[in-house]
Amino acid sequence: MIALLMTGVLGFVNLEPKSGPAAEAVANAGKQLDALLAVGHKVSQEPLDVIIKWQGTWNTDRKPEEAAALIAEYLGLGRPYHTMVQDHLVYRAEGLNAGARVQISVTRGSTQELYVVAQIKGLSESNSSRLKEAQTQAGEKLISLGMDVKWNAAVQGSGDKLTETLNTKENVTVMLEKLERHAGAFFELRRVEGFQDGRTVSESYEVPNFPISVQSGGNSIALQMAVHDNTVTGQKEFSLGSPVLTVEY
Repeated sequence: MIALLMTGVLGFVNLEPKSGPAAEAVANAGKQLDALLAVGHKVSQEPLDVIIKWQGTWNTDRKPEEAAALIAEYLGLGRPYHTMVQDHLVYRAEGLNAGARVQISVTRGSTQELYVVAQIKGLSESNSSRLKEAQTQAGEKLISLGMDVKWNAAVQGSGDKLTETLNTKENVTVMLEKLERHAGAFFELRRVEGFQDGRTVSESYEVPNFPISVQSGGNSIALQMAVHDNTVTGQKEFSLGSPVLTVEY
């Protein structure tokens, strides 16, 4: 039954917008992801862990399982399955899209509203074209279906280039200052608010050239950066998030 429903709907949805809100949102996301990757590769010799999310609401009369099947079909993912997460029934599907690992989650938000998350994960080495292609396809197709989705991304890696020697004892505050200087070579940024607990330091920033941001205390935050002293591995690690970090660091 679900397969028949998908076939009936597919013919009425434009999945490849060349202009309009979807194209603009995807272009803005691409610009900010490129900036995060440029900074990340500047300060790390190792591959970067990248997590990208398109998430938001979908005002539709479709059932969650029908919506999950439809989205999975559009993105070329596997058959959806269901699981319970904090007493909520969630429908998920996963697979490869443009060579990147993609997982979608669909749950009921209200009577006429679903909450949808499309998460893209992968490693960025010298070539991140697959991650960017998967980000573009997911954003275009979700928005074209009528979803009100927002983008965010996180880039994480080892801060080997933020230390002067392999045996350095530099604290995380000094390393964050170095990270800021490297980022400043790519775009203008201004500190807004920060956090520190001894092993971790984090700052949020206004970035005038970043179109995607969130409001916090009257400020438009478009970037969050953090440096963490991992006592298990003994490594200093950095995280870059836009517009904010939504992953553990």
